[in-house]
Formats: sequence, structure tokens, C-alpha cells
Amino acid sequence: MSDALRDVVAQFHERANVIEAPREVAAKKKGKGFELTALALNKRFPTPTLQHVMAAFADHAGDDETAYPSVAALAAKTGYARRTVQQSLATLTALGLLREVSKRKCTSGAVKVRRIERAALEALPDPPRGAGRKG
Repeated sequence: MSDALRDVVAQFHERANVIEAPREVAAKKKGKGFELTALALNKRFPTPTLQHVMAAFADHAGDDETAYPSVAALAAKTGYARRTVQQSLATLTALGLLREVSKRKCTSGAVKVRRIERAALEALPDPPRGAGRKG
């Protein structure tokens, strides 16, 4: 992963209050969640909201590429309303980027365990070259 991409991912983590460690520690963080977050941030999604929710979800992923963050946790991380997060998760599932694999019991009932479909994520188009940059 390039240093520039690591910086973008680290900035995402800092903005989302995901970590409290110095930026250097964030840039050195390794694991599937970090890789998938970087991949999500480096692809073109139908909407920026879907990209942001996917990146926040990917940050929770373990080595098996599954995660089960609550809607409330994703809403807090992204700053979106709970309903927006719910709709985004449904859309990401319908697009084949996420797949529901099971449910986990929690204090509020149950939360869905979803797997990130890496092949579908990698198949998304890259953003246009130089997109979002001036000069």
C-alpha cells in the first residue's frame, strides 16, 4: 500500500474517531480491516454515503472479513442518521458488496454478521485519475 493511501486511510480513521493513537501508529496498523478500509476508500461507489458506510464497516472486519458493528456504532462513526446507515447497509447487500452470514445475540436483541465480498469490492471501478485534486 502506498504512503499516500496510508495517509488517506489514517485521516479517515482520525476523522471518524476510530483511533486515538498518533498518526504514525495508524499508518502502521495492519490487518484485514485496514486493508478493506483502504480498498473501499480507493474505489468509486454509486454515492459517497455508500462509500463512507462501507469504509466504516470495513474498519470493523476481522481476518475472516466478517464484522458485526451495530447500526448505532456505524452511525456514530460516520455521522449519518441510523436510518441512512440502515438503508446504506441494505443497498450494499443488494449490490453484492456485503453478505449476511449469521446473527449474533447482543443486549438489544441480535445483530447481523456480514461478510465483505472482496471480489465485488475489487471489481468496483477506480476513481478517475486526479479526481478531487486541484492544480
